[in-house]
Order: sequence, then C-alpha cells, then structure tokens
Amino acid sequence: MELTAEEMGRIKREHWSVEDRLHHVLDNAFREKEVASIMMALFNQEKAVEQFGYERMQEGRKEGIIELLGKQVKSGDMSVEKAAQYAGMSLEQFLSH
Repeated sequence: MELTAEEMGRIKREHWSVEDRLHHVLDNAFREKEVASIMMALFNQEKAVEQFGYERMQEGRKEGIIELLGKQVKSGDMSVEKAAQYAGMSLEQFLSH
C-alpha cells in the first residue's frame, strides 16, 4: 500500500497529537516533571549526606589515630616527632591537638 504525502502527513500529525495528549496528561495529572525534579533533589541530598557521613567517619578515624599516637608518646614508646609524622601533621599541629 502506497501513501501519498498528504496521507503520510495526516498519519504523522495524528501520531504526534496522541503523543502530545499523553504527555499533557503525564505532565498535569501525574506531575511527571515535578516528581522527576523532586526525585533528583532527594537523590542529590542523599549523596550529600553520604559524603558528609564519610567525611565525619574519616575525621573520627584521624582523631582516634591521633589519640592513640598521643598515648604512645606519653608512655615513652614513641617520640613526639615520629607521632606527628605518622599523623600527617606538623609538630606544632600535633602538640596543639
């Protein structure tokens, strides 16, 4: 079956008319775009919380390591210079901690 250009144009317009009506329903009734933007915002917040938690965990580990190194220094098992080096801090930073 061969179609004329006019028939093909009419079929295409009908197809896109259905698509437009469907998207109108999705956009208005289901607020598809709004829901998608809310979901992205929640996803970004979740990632930010995960990153914040990871950074806090790392800080806690470092604090724990510094505390252990301080105990080693106090017991005389390690020099303060070596402890500062292991902590990745300058001597002044380690001593002021």
